[in-house]
Amino acid sequence: MSLLRQRRHWNQQRGRREERKLPKRRLKRCVFNIANKRNYLNGVVLKKWKKTVRISSYFLFSAVFFCLFGICFFACLAAKVRDRAKMACTHDHICEDHDCSSNWSLYKHIDLSKVTALNEANPGSVKSVFKAWEERLNSSGEHLESNEGDPELLVYIPFTSDVKIKSISVVGGADGTSPSKMRVFINRDGIDFSDAQSMQPVQEWDLVENLQGVLEYQTRYSKFQSVASITLHFPESFGGDTTKIHYIGFKGEATQLKRDVVATIVYEITPNPSDHKTRAETGGGLSHVE
Repeated sequence: MSLLRQRRHWNQQRGRREERKLPKRRLKRCVFNIANKRNYLNGVVLKKWKKTVRISSYFLFSAVFFCLFGICFFACLAAKVRDRAKMACTHDHICEDHDCSSNWSLYKHIDLSKVTALNEANPGSVKSVFKAWEERLNSSGEHLESNEGDPELLVYIPFTSDVKIKSISVVGGADGTSPSKMRVFINRDGIDFSDAQSMQPVQEWDLVENLQGVLEYQTRYSKFQSVASITLHFPESFGGDTTKIHYIGFKGEATQLKRDVVATIVYEITPNPSDHKTRAETGGGLSHVE
């Protein structure tokens, strides 16, 4: 009996100890749950904060990019407008009341004596298409025309000084005889039709019938610097049997750098005695030349 009583006493003591520990375990479990919830909430807040920062950074980067793009775009646009204004006029007046195009014409810098053309019907007629800007619509005189049945033309134009070409104007003939395409070569002398067809041009344009002389074809200005000569290739017309051109004009600037003529110096391998005076002829003592 004593053993049973002792076991009951031990169980009672153990139960009391368990009951005493139970609140502590519950408290620890509650603290642990609270800590987990806090960590969960902190994680959610951290994720939301990171997402907000990421979205804000994206919008900030986009805003900066578009601002820089807009600044560059408007700067380029302003530069083009400034260049056009500078090209159109350099003096004080209203340009609508004056024709300022002649001020930038390179007509005076063309070496007309050396201008040539291939496949022209009338030899030398190519020189008549280069005239002052005010006379570009004057078609009463001579004009450049290709041979019958062959509309291809090749025009070589040298300049008296290096020039910078900004635009080219071409006034063609009526009834489909205007050139429909233009290909340009720079500083290439002696080009024929086979060379023009096989070589890569500096720039080429699909032309339109410019009977009123109001259209100009802008060049890639950076490639048209220091131009000593230019070759224009007109491969075809607008269906006509020939190609007619009444005016060709260039706008730009002249560098005033004159091209010097290279002198050809001939050195004698064997001197000719008859070309040289001896010392006897000039009063010297020796007269024999070997």
